[in-house]
Amino acid sequence: MFAHAQASAPANLNEETDPAAIRQEWVAWATKLAEPIFDALDKRELRLRMPVETRATHSYLTGPVGSPGGVTYLEALARLLAGIAPWLELGPDDTPEGQLRGQLAEAARRAIDAATDPSSPDRMTFGRYGQSLVDSAFLSLATFRAPRELWEKLEPRVQANLIACLKETRSVGFPGGSNWQFFPAFVELALARGGEPRDDSRLLPTLENFREWYLGDGYYGEPHFGWSYYNSYVIQPMLLGILDEVAHESEALRQFQREALAAAQRYAAVQERLIAPDGSFPALARSIVYRAGAFHLLADIALRRELPKPVIQRTEDGAVHIITPGAPPAAVRTALTRAMRRTLDAPGTFDENGWLQIGLSGHQPLLAESYLSTGSLYLCSVALLPLGLPPDDPFWSDPHEPTSSERLWSGDTDVWAPRSMGRLPAPETPLEVAVRAARWQLTQPDAINYLRRWEHGAFWAGMTVLADTDGAPADIREAVLKMGRDTRWQPNSGSLLHADNQTITQSYLWTARNGAGKEALAPTIAIFERLLAEAPRGPLSAVVPGTPGRWSWCDALFMAPPAMFQLSKQTGDMRYRDHALREWWATTDFLYDPVEKLYFRDKNYFERRDDQGNKIFWSRGNGWAFAAMARSLPLLEANSPDAQRMRGLFVEMAERLIELQKEDGYWSPSLLSPEGSPPETSGTGFFTYGLAWGINAGLLDRERFEPAVRKGWSALKRALHPNGKLGYVQQIGTGPRQAGKNDTQYYGTGALLMAASEITKLDAAKQ
Repeated sequence: MFAHAQASAPANLNEETDPAAIRQEWVAWATKLAEPIFDALDKRELRLRMPVETRATHSYLTGPVGSPGGVTYLEALARLLAGIAPWLELGPDDTPEGQLRGQLAEAARRAIDAATDPSSPDRMTFGRYGQSLVDSAFLSLATFRAPRELWEKLEPRVQANLIACLKETRSVGFPGGSNWQFFPAFVELALARGGEPRDDSRLLPTLENFREWYLGDGYYGEPHFGWSYYNSYVIQPMLLGILDEVAHESEALRQFQREALAAAQRYAAVQERLIAPDGSFPALARSIVYRAGAFHLLADIALRRELPKPVIQRTEDGAVHIITPGAPPAAVRTALTRAMRRTLDAPGTFDENGWLQIGLSGHQPLLAESYLSTGSLYLCSVALLPLGLPPDDPFWSDPHEPTSSERLWSGDTDVWAPRSMGRLPAPETPLEVAVRAARWQLTQPDAINYLRRWEHGAFWAGMTVLADTDGAPADIREAVLKMGRDTRWQPNSGSLLHADNQTITQSYLWTARNGAGKEALAPTIAIFERLLAEAPRGPLSAVVPGTPGRWSWCDALFMAPPAMFQLSKQTGDMRYRDHALREWWATTDFLYDPVEKLYFRDKNYFERRDDQGNKIFWSRGNGWAFAAMARSLPLLEANSPDAQRMRGLFVEMAERLIELQKEDGYWSPSLLSPEGSPPETSGTGFFTYGLAWGINAGLLDRERFEPAVRKGWSALKRALHPNGKLGYVQQIGTGPRQAGKNDTQYYGTGALLMAASEITKLDAAKQ
């Protein structure tokens, strides 16, 4: 098919004196791998020509068939392209290699056409199966490694077909906390480049969760501690590729990129050392039949020109500590060449028609796992990534250097100990995130000027929850106590009967329990004595929302009742509790919609509908009510009818809330209208807090509700700026509105602090 397809390794190759000839050898391997696939797809006969070898092919092996439903064909094309894409991206030129490269790039584009054309007999399977998601990601990776040759030069029709195929993978689920998370993430990047809205729920959690299960160089837990080459097959190369595309979006992601690259460089040095002088390497763990694909990461770091240079540190006593062993380009060239010779040149590696066969060194069907088939084997192509470096690059032009293994086993004394099992910095714990957010909020000017407003009251309530959390630093506790002293524990100005002006008393009551004593308690008692004496009565339907003395808007359930319940507990005077319960149920009976299992913000919303014809249920308003139950239930007698009724309401509302959570982890400002809604963190924070509290309190099933908590927490973390500022907080209002990245408010931070504290307890219980 190709003019230079018969190119092969030069005879009597001397790798020590002829690095240019080694490149010819690599080109010959790339061509040999590509030719049968491209030729068959060019004639749209891949399904007719390509053999499909699995465990079940051999009568003496038992077990399920490998890749299902024709996915093996997508595996073959996607994995081949993921390896040779950087070489194709060099483009054609007048050299024999350049002419061959141009022919192969054209054939690759025709192959993508055949694979994605709805009328093609070789149209590949992109949806339905988990394996199709895996190899859609490898195909996406290839287009990012060769953006000009494998994306921009595609005809618009083929681009549209490719995007349509990749969209099919959105119907495929995937397990969290494992290398599987990288596959939907890469597909989303490709879809976004093709003009589709990016679904961050299939992208960003990949980055957030990575450090929770990545254990070190070659080690990871998914969910169990283990070692295999998957850190190289998939994990680190795809992580670096994703970060290449998203790191510009925030300083936190840029820092993550720096950390991930450092870890990858360290592991690249380990990988180079794994290759013995004869090209063999440890045949351990699963998928070993990917052959030299085990060194995907080493090849990728070489392609990036990021191979580690030796880093040493000398202490004052003269001792030398090796921080990072080096991996010179010429030594890596030699190591990869030897690994590919050992695995690609062994008799039986290819069948009589040039297709790969199962094995590591030749044809070894017993090495096959049940999920493997012929197409799977083409991941060996990724060892060829450095072909994407031009011939004059030091990788190809530097004179021969012995490999680390060669030097070590020859008795060379100038060899250094490896540095393996290093971890990325541990991710911030929820407690650390909360402390960072709290400390930023405390530095803002309004933190000392308007301490008693309701916005601040919600923040200080969150601060008390944080201060009570095991491991919280002392400055959090002291900040709350100082706030009380500075305000003399007085309420906000304005009507003392208004629930908003009573919010701050929740924190005053905490200070009274934590050292401030009766002096802190007296002003709060005076406020609620006046409420008991002067509160108006009558039906709530006749009350204008926001009227002092009645809780005619759902926010009020957070502002006043928890303080009144706590006051009864601290004083033994049950009048405050009884009043709060009477008014709580009056408000709930008036504003709670038993059909939607949500609270209207106030009576003005009973008949309102949004542009989509939906009832309007405000996220933060319902967040206030839901969080209020989490704060109130521990203060009620567990067996009382009111507590039982409130628990039932809480569970009912929790069930509804997990139905309404968006895939990105947020709840939309208007709960029944999620389409196109932006992130919003105040409602999301209160819901996440309430759900986590419900699990900790034994009211909610952990297996059912914890995923929503984790998604909500991930969403909150994404909205947190590196300096601790929480963004996407809807501003003060009485109903749903949009919020922007830089919009913040004290109550949003308060909700985050509460959520972090409960998740900290949740994590402790899990351990």
